[in-house]
Amino acid sequence: MEVTSSSAQEQQLTVSSDAEGMRLDVFLLEQLKGEQTRGDIQRSIRNGFVAISNKRIVKPSTTVREGQVIMVKAAIGNRQSATGVRMPNTESRVPNLKILHEDPSLIVIDKPAGVPVHEGVRREPTLADALVERYPGLRDVGEDPKRPGIVHRLDKETSGVLLIARTQEMYEHLKEEFQQRRVRKEYLALVHGVVTESHGSVKLPITRSKRNPLRRTIAKHGEGKDAETEFRVLERFREHTLLVVYPRTGRMHQIRVHLAHLGFPVAGDPLYGRKSRYRTPPGLGRQFLHAHAISVKLPSGKLRTFASPLAEDLAASLGKLRNVAPPVHPQK
Repeated sequence: MEVTSSSAQEQQLTVSSDAEGMRLDVFLLEQLKGEQTRGDIQRSIRNGFVAISNKRIVKPSTTVREGQVIMVKAAIGNRQSATGVRMPNTESRVPNLKILHEDPSLIVIDKPAGVPVHEGVRREPTLADALVERYPGLRDVGEDPKRPGIVHRLDKETSGVLLIARTQEMYEHLKEEFQQRRVRKEYLALVHGVVTESHGSVKLPITRSKRNPLRRTIAKHGEGKDAETEFRVLERFREHTLLVVYPRTGRMHQIRVHLAHLGFPVAGDPLYGRKSRYRTPPGLGRQFLHAHAISVKLPSGKLRTFASPLAEDLAASLGKLRNVAPPVHPQK
């Protein structure tokens, strides 16, 4: 049955390929991100306030599939009640753009943390919205209207440099460069624990976790997608290490998964660093991961490097850490 009510609003969510195979309750918890708990969402499902393709669903464990349309009844005013699930506020304004470079065929932006690059199943302002608002011609660039000119992405809570193709020719060129792994990406990451080696690498495949579909994990031999990450130590502290990280592939959550697998989860990472026995650095309000630089060969044959300074919130947290726990044996 279709979930409708004259006293409630509905939100429509479409399942993306990334969410394929998730439990319904986990999917809604991730996408709605209101004040509700997973228990709240499960009760709403059992009470009949969630439908998939106009069919009421009462089992929280129902598996969602790519392309399915999920309708969620919500109480007006985002208040939890017996009439449905509280929705997040989606009236936020389009984010401002910080431009690092701009020419007729390429835009390089400094992505802020907390903003998704493009539209997902959750409705909220994105960098894609801001790009189209400022550069209307981007609507005709790329392969997906929801990703105008976008050839790579950063996690929502990751800040830093991002390339945007302004013409279809540049889009195709950048796409080929990324696919052939000729683009050099450099990240700054503060991790829990003291990394004793001056440098290292991880070459392990990654797949979606069967226990928690929101996570990625190291795959068994012969499974998953190949992934390779290199890193080098910049500074060591009593309980943390500052790294420069070079992902050679571009899998979802790759850096976070590989470093956590080594026993050095990214500081502030709520998905892969929760079990860390180390304290969160002072003033850190998100995962300490910043896309610092990217080097790419342009169609002209010229190699260009675009860099983004460490985000202010991360720089402030790092400064506080240096004050309370001075670096030990810093790399030169």
